[in-house]
Formats: sequence, C-alpha cells, structure tokens
Amino acid sequence: MSKFNELIEKYLIPTAGKLSASRILSVLRDAFMLSFPLTIVGSIAIVIMNLPYLNKVIDNNLTNYIAKHNVTKNKILNESISYENNNERILELESNKYNPEVNLFNDYDYSSLRNKIIEVLTWEEELIFNLKEQNYTVLEISEITDNKLRTVYNIIKRIQDKTIKLMSN
Repeated sequence: MSKFNELIEKYLIPTAGKLSASRILSVLRDAFMLSFPLTIVGSIAIVIMNLPYLNKVIDNNLTNYIAKHNVTKNKILNESISYENNNERILELESNKYNPEVNLFNDYDYSSLRNKIIEVLTWEEELIFNLKEQNYTVLEISEITDNKLRTVYNIIKRIQDKTIKLMSN
C-alpha cells in the first residue's frame, strides 16, 4: 500500500496541482458547476413531461372535448341555417331529435350529471371514467394506467354502483 501512495505522491499530485492551477481549466470547472443545477432541473422537467400515459390522456381529452363541442356547435348551426332556408323542415324540427334547443339542454344535462358523478369518484376512478368516456377499451385502459384487467373491471363496477346510487337519490 505504501508503494501505491508513493507513486501517487510522486506522479499524480504534481500533475493535479498543475491542472488545478491552470486558469482555463478552473474557468471550465466553475462553468460546469454553475450549469449543473439547471441541467438537473431541466432533466426532471423532461421526465415529468414524458410520463408514459400522461400525453395520451391529455391529448385525447383535449381532442375529444374540442371535437364533441364542435360537432354540437356545427349541428346547431346547420339546423338553424337549414331551418331558415327550407320551410319544409319545420315539421321535422318539431321532433326532439333535430331540435337544436333540446340538444343544448341535453348537452347541459349531461355535463351537470357528469360533474355530479365525478364529485363522488376517487382520482383513480375519475381517470378511468374519463378514459372510458373517450371510448378506450378496458385493455387500453389497463395499459395506460398500469393496472391489471381485473382491477380496471372492478373500478368500472364501482363507478357503475356509485352512478346508480347517485341516480336513485
């Protein structure tokens, strides 16, 4: 062990002393030390932004929300335009299926019922409820949430039970 220490003291310590005295290398060392915390914060932010299922959930939620409201808006707009342009459609508009006013109320009823349901759900149930609402299959939901199929089925059953209980009140 003493020979090893002698070799280090004879060759490595003088070389390290010369390197640490170098002005250029000390500037580079200080610059890297200053940038290290920013590198750590940036890498943590990248990891958080690229979680496995977060992108799918956020993208699909926004896409489905925008598409749903665009369809409703376009349907109401088309119905009102066709109502003005075509007098023969007056009788057809009297049915609730094509009535834009009724469609608006149905959309409002659905959103208020959905909000009531979400209030009684846990965060995990709410996540699965949102994914199921976006027409994901149970297999896709289990992959996105990293749960077993049986767990997803059980959570869907709990959501159904809570919804039935809410509707019966």
